[in-house]
Amino acid sequence: MAWEWLAPAAAVAGALVGGSTTWLVGRGARKHAETLADKNHAHAGRMAHQERQQKRFADAYTELLTFAERAGHWAARVTGPIKFEIGPPREQPEPPSDADRIRVRALAQAYGSPAVKKLFWQYLEAVDAIAVQVRVLTIMATANVQADAHDYLDAEGQLNDELRPAEVAKRTELAEQIAAELGAYGPS
Repeated sequence: MAWEWLAPAAAVAGALVGGSTTWLVGRGARKHAETLADKNHAHAGRMAHQERQQKRFADAYTELLTFAERAGHWAARVTGPIKFEIGPPREQPEPPSDADRIRVRALAQAYGSPAVKKLFWQYLEAVDAIAVQVRVLTIMATANVQADAHDYLDAEGQLNDELRPAEVAKRTELAEQIAAELGAYGPS
């Protein structure tokens, strides 16, 4: 009779231990699920940020390449007036606008890697050298400069044989660097 209370007390104690254990395990599982959800949310935020940043880089680099192609198109077609030409002067292609040039310089500064910035400035120097040479040819052909046909042909030869190939080489080098940075060639 003294032991009659033991079975109900053991049942109550077992129920308390079982309930407490279930509650503790559930609490731990909830905390674990919350931690995983927080980590997944933070990871998704970081991935979205990286994706937006990569898109900005790609857009900026695409605009740099578009400008370079437009400037290359101009550089390949612009000429000085032909000395001793009879008739109206030939129509010249329009170079990229100053607004375009300012925009791509800003994009290069903001988003360009050191290698892309260096190549882009070198590319602009190559385009500027062509523009200067065309101005020289124009002055030689139109002004009262005592330049003979030989001097003019030398200047035109420098434009065609040195400056234009240098522009193409710099544009190609810039495009290859940008493509490599954007992963266009895939893993090496």
